[in-house]
Amino acid sequence: MINPTQKKMKFLLFFLFLFFLQGVTSQENNSVRFGLKAGSNFSHINFSKGSPPPETPILTNWQPGIVAGFLVVIPLIDQLYFQPEYLFHQMGGKIEDENRQYSINYLSLPVLIQWQFLNRFSFLAGPQFDLLINARDKTGNNTVSIEKDIEHRSIAFTAGLQYTFTDNMIVGIRYMHGFNHIGIVRDTGYEEFKYESMQFSFSYLFYL
Repeated sequence: MINPTQKKMKFLLFFLFLFFLQGVTSQENNSVRFGLKAGSNFSHINFSKGSPPPETPILTNWQPGIVAGFLVVIPLIDQLYFQPEYLFHQMGGKIEDENRQYSINYLSLPVLIQWQFLNRFSFLAGPQFDLLINARDKTGNNTVSIEKDIEHRSIAFTAGLQYTFTDNMIVGIRYMHGFNHIGIVRDTGYEEFKYESMQFSFSYLFYL
């Protein structure tokens, strides 16, 4: 069940995105573009970076997921662009020793600065703000919801490269590393971890 704070955060992210769109539509510069994005995400929940780290190491494997949503590309100066995104983002990890798999879905808002270089290449970097949608713990054949047992907010830094095939089609790769510790209730007690993820995506841009 979603608590009032979580609802407020979701509304805040939604209105921030509407604010970005309003700013874009008011721009006279016709190079402002809106886009759709989809791709794959490989994530890792690193308990070794918890505070404090567990006495007995918890070994986790990278877990595949998907990412999909919208983005806006707003020109700033020269080769710099402002690129906010509004995404559905699947995260998680797998603990082989326990036959346990975590699947954690977020509403994500990366707020990026894009620097274009070498004609069709771009470097992107900035913070990413995530709000929990739902979370599941699958142990063997048993799956349970764990929204009440995990921290609802995540803040991370993300950076990557992208290549523009045409004026409309872009492929990209990114690395994301969590800033804050994510607390989760486990059978062995309360543990903390930090996220790491690699993302591969395709975007299609068009003029408004």
